[in-house]
Amino acid sequence: MDFVPKIQYTPIKVVTFGVGLYFGLKVGEKLKFNEGNWGKPYSELFENSDFGLTGSVQINLKRFFLMVGYNYGIKSVSSTNLNNGAISEAFSRNIQIGAGYFFDFKRSEK
Repeated sequence: MDFVPKIQYTPIKVVTFGVGLYFGLKVGEKLKFNEGNWGKPYSELFENSDFGLTGSVQINLKRFFLMVGYNYGIKSVSSTNLNNGAISEAFSRNIQIGAGYFFDFKRSEK
């Protein structure tokens, strides 16, 4: 589950830029080894939360929009001790692509 507070700026009617933060909570974790069944891991491999920065560009076409966004994790979501004693860390990096429709809920005055 992600929480994404974001500030958006529309310099011209057809383009909107957005920047903000995101905070994610792990809802569940399952693994599948080779061709076996999905199951719970023997130990937790991923952290319970994630935190990072987000940015987006949106193209507005009358009542429709197209959006591309990127999330850049700054908190490690997993760390593993390697055989040589080094620690390997993993960070979230996500690209989002979306499309939508603007609804008009304004009441017309009689």
